[in-house]
Amino acid sequence: MINALLLVYTAWLKYNGDACPSCNDLSSFEINGIYIASVGAFASLVLAGLYIATSFRKGLKLLLFILSAVFASLASYLQVIQFYSADDYCYFCLAAAVLFYIAFCAISFEVLIMPRLLIAMKTTTSEA
Repeated sequence: MINALLLVYTAWLKYNGDACPSCNDLSSFEINGIYIASVGAFASLVLAGLYIATSFRKGLKLLLFILSAVFASLASYLQVIQFYSADDYCYFCLAAAVLFYIAFCAISFEVLIMPRLLIAMKTTTSEA
């Protein structure tokens, strides 16, 4: 949710022309920064909604993991494009990308690692 708010604020800054110079210097990239920030905010809301939905339907955890990996990869791709086109970073965009990475790591831990830890803990307690 924090990432969605950050990206809505970033889209608003870009819409008003108050974005940092590195965002405005992406002449080689054809997609508007307002659109990218808006899609990023929507992606953050999708992740938040899926995370809430996994408490009701456990089968959605794999979809949540895959989408978080895709969104983190897209955030990395956009950061690389921005760095090579403008030779600088937009701090709002960089913060949003870092929040996508944090979400991916947290979801990976919950989906991939935590179930195996619980199984290992049950196995060791039943053997003792």
